[in-house]
Amino acid sequence: MTNQNTQPSPRALDKRRQILVVARSLFLQHGFESTSMDAITTAAGVSKRTLYKYYPSKEALVEDLVHKLTLGRPDSERERVRSDDLRIESRDDLERVLCGIASSIVANHQHSDYLSLVRLIIAEGPRIPSLIESFQNGSTRPGVRQLTAIFESARQSGVVTTDETDAAIRLFLGPIWLSSSENAFLSTGEPHWLTPAEIEAQVKLLVAAIT
Repeated sequence: MTNQNTQPSPRALDKRRQILVVARSLFLQHGFESTSMDAITTAAGVSKRTLYKYYPSKEALVEDLVHKLTLGRPDSERERVRSDDLRIESRDDLERVLCGIASSIVANHQHSDYLSLVRLIIAEGPRIPSLIESFQNGSTRPGVRQLTAIFESARQSGVVTTDETDAAIRLFLGPIWLSSSENAFLSTGEPHWLTPAEIEAQVKLLVAAIT
């Protein structure tokens, strides 16, 4: 697993970006299992030593790719939630932060590369459990940890009155994933992604239920 907390040099960032672009293309074109590290090395124009320096395995590549398409996106509200935002002292604070995160998740789900990657993981995950593990490490688990910190801060300040944090997280994520899944995988017409007004309405209902 790559360390997301380090500050790599510009050269290292360029190399990683170069490798990720190639790996993403090969994974989506040939599948995860059929794409070898040798093929990635050749297509990216880097040495094996360079590839393994940044990514010791295909799983590490997928993990970083998922992170870049979700929490690590430059415009991701989830990435911008810092310690100051975690001091939830009112219902308005909680609604503001949750609306931002929900909007970011919906935007991520509309990203074609992200959806293609999710389809790949759904198709190959049952045969390759490490692929699902990489997806969880790159997006799901960091996201849950972030939401846990937010709800716990709100509970400690007296804004949230329940200690059922896991249930609150499921209530927050469930409608978003249901709507996005229907649009991405089950819709036969024009997709209807959650609008800002719909996101705000769902967040207000959740906050009203737990405060």
